[in-house]
Amino acid sequence: MISSQMRHQAAIGSVAMVWTRLENHLQQFLWRLAALDWKVGRCITQHMPFRSLCDAMVTVAHETEQFKPIAGELDTLLRQCDALRIKRNDIVHATWGIFVGPNAPKVVNAGAGEVTGMVIKARGRLNIKINHMNVKDIEAVAEEIMAFHKVIAEFAERHLPKLMEVSP
Repeated sequence: MISSQMRHQAAIGSVAMVWTRLENHLQQFLWRLAALDWKVGRCITQHMPFRSLCDAMVTVAHETEQFKPIAGELDTLLRQCDALRIKRNDIVHATWGIFVGPNAPKVVNAGAGEVTGMVIKARGRLNIKINHMNVKDIEAVAEEIMAFHKVIAEFAERHLPKLMEVSP
């Protein structure tokens, strides 16, 4: 039998895994937009921050005659993806446990997979947010990412050429 802690950890791992697949697919999307083979594309995008990747995709689409007609729709899709990025970050980068404090839930049912995540941001000001989530909530975010991945993959297949070489 898997403990509630293990189910919680597996759900967080699922969010991380499906996000990595989506991010890799978006990197390949940029390579296809820019007519790069996979090795050159990988060299450029491997350590590119996610928002920079999205900006590059929209910019290349706007500046490439062939892809100008899809630039607006691509921008809209990537804005949706950015909302998922924030959800993913709040799950993957949270400090998970049971916290008490003014924003913490009054009752946490750890046996039912409920925990709280402390999300800390320090960009200009210190911001600490306490999130109460259960395993199903976290799994729902993974499913949302997978659903978006399907949408962006179908968009790419309709509008982009294949990669110049098969990537690993």
